[in-house]
Amino acid sequence: MMLISGQPDGRSEHRIAQCGLDSWSLGDTCHSTVGGWQGMLGSGQEAMHELSVTQSLLEIALRHAQEAGAERVTDLYLVIGEWSSIIDDSVQFYWDMVAQGTPAEGARLHFERLPARAACGACGQEFAPGGGSLLCPACGSSQLRVLSGDQFQLESIAIEPARPNPQAEAP
Repeated sequence: MMLISGQPDGRSEHRIAQCGLDSWSLGDTCHSTVGGWQGMLGSGQEAMHELSVTQSLLEIALRHAQEAGAERVTDLYLVIGEWSSIIDDSVQFYWDMVAQGTPAEGARLHFERLPARAACGACGQEFAPGGGSLLCPACGSSQLRVLSGDQFQLESIAIEPARPNPQAEAP
């Protein structure tokens, strides 16, 4: 098994995809969606959103697996922020459908949730929003800047390398 993953030091391995709260992934590029915060709060478009996200995950995983000479994809490691509009169970549900008949069929999805962090635009205080309040605990301002927790990232995939064809090597 081989792991293809994102490395912060820029080694030959690379980040596969990372998108924020108002975006989804197609290939390695993030695109803006309609709805922004409404998508997180329930605009009624979650099902279609997760289907397109899951289809993009499959395309990205298959492309990177093919580039690495893989026979199949065995695992995908996803990092999802607390404020991301992505719902784990929906992605898993769609994954089981869209991956059928591909080298990624049967691959396990591993979800890691990251907590939200924000900074106050008025006083600069960094904090972890909680309890349903989006106000700065230091000054009460509602001017937030999201520091983390809105990301959706396919961090890495695990693959089975293709087996060499013994007949191709025979003289």
